[in-house]
Amino acid sequence: MTLSEAEYERYTPHLLLPQIGVTGQEKLLRSKVLIVGMGGLGSPVSLYLAAAGIGTLGLMDYDTVAVSNLQRQVLYRLSDVGKRKAEVAKEKLAEVNPDIHIHTYCEWLTADNAKDVLSPYDFIVDATDNFNTRYLLNDACLLLNKMMIHGSVFQFEGQVSVFGGRGQPCYRCVYPNSHHPKAIPNCTEGGVLGMLPGIIGMVQAVEVIKLILGLGESLCGRLLLYDGLTAKWQELQVSKNKTCPACRDPLAISLKKEYSALCRTRAEGRGHNSPSCREEVTVHELKQALDNNKESILIIDVREPHEYQLGCMPNAVFIPMSRFPTHLHSIINHSEKQIVVACQFGVRSQKAVQFLCDKGFKNVRSLKGGVHAWFSFK
Repeated sequence: MTLSEAEYERYTPHLLLPQIGVTGQEKLLRSKVLIVGMGGLGSPVSLYLAAAGIGTLGLMDYDTVAVSNLQRQVLYRLSDVGKRKAEVAKEKLAEVNPDIHIHTYCEWLTADNAKDVLSPYDFIVDATDNFNTRYLLNDACLLLNKMMIHGSVFQFEGQVSVFGGRGQPCYRCVYPNSHHPKAIPNCTEGGVLGMLPGIIGMVQAVEVIKLILGLGESLCGRLLLYDGLTAKWQELQVSKNKTCPACRDPLAISLKKEYSALCRTRAEGRGHNSPSCREEVTVHELKQALDNNKESILIIDVREPHEYQLGCMPNAVFIPMSRFPTHLHSIINHSEKQIVVACQFGVRSQKAVQFLCDKGFKNVRSLKGGVHAWFSFK
């Protein structure tokens, strides 16, 4: 393809970059990118990819615009409340760049439609807000040999990585354990700083451009973490999990039907009562109890190994959630103690508490705010 005079004018800043130039811009115009999730992350990602001249954009989101979205989902306005996000986004992006092709999918990502929706696109952007959709997206990308540019945010923290690709880890390699749809809150339930998705989404957009053009060093094999409260970035090296069933045999993945139910349940189940056994202990209460008699308390850290690198609580026993059920025997010996379960933010730990309560443990509590609250406590 050859750039038109109008395209030369529009993309001049790119054309002046020797790493992009005319050849690179033409490659961007030929590329096809699907964005799954048109909320806080999907808004900045889609705006910048449309402006950059990605020739074909796919926008997938079942949801409608709500007033609470406007705090961070910068594509939408008050007049858009009640409308389909994907359709509103298409209108707004067409105003940014009317020369690109935009396709919308106002539906859930399910086991039935994943292959058909993802197949036409070169790269997939994970801008979703729940684990179960990410697992489904990851598995579909592995089956179709596509790379997934992942981003997620929670409260004041965010992370970005690129999963898939030859010899590189997938999302399941880093987060091997699937979660019940109510176990992990999304932004609406757990809160998020409004500007944070913009920061993470823009990094995702940069990664997409780099992958299309073959520039620089992608985030494959690296997990980039951002803490908005300290304005610090951290990078963790992640590697393929040799026992990951998805990586070992992608063709064996059947895109199980329960994914569809899990993703729908998450949206439909908001506001329902949580499991009964979810007592919490604050950081202040735990520190007082440890000062009084630390021998009577067992702290269990259920974070994953890459999170454990960020810092650990003193004398905590490390049992990742992905291996928690198989390590019950190591906890039974301490059943007479008060057990405090901690994760990064105090959400997964509640699931572990429920599991222990179901097994007959009586004195089990979740650390409110998690390890993050522990190290933030003054």
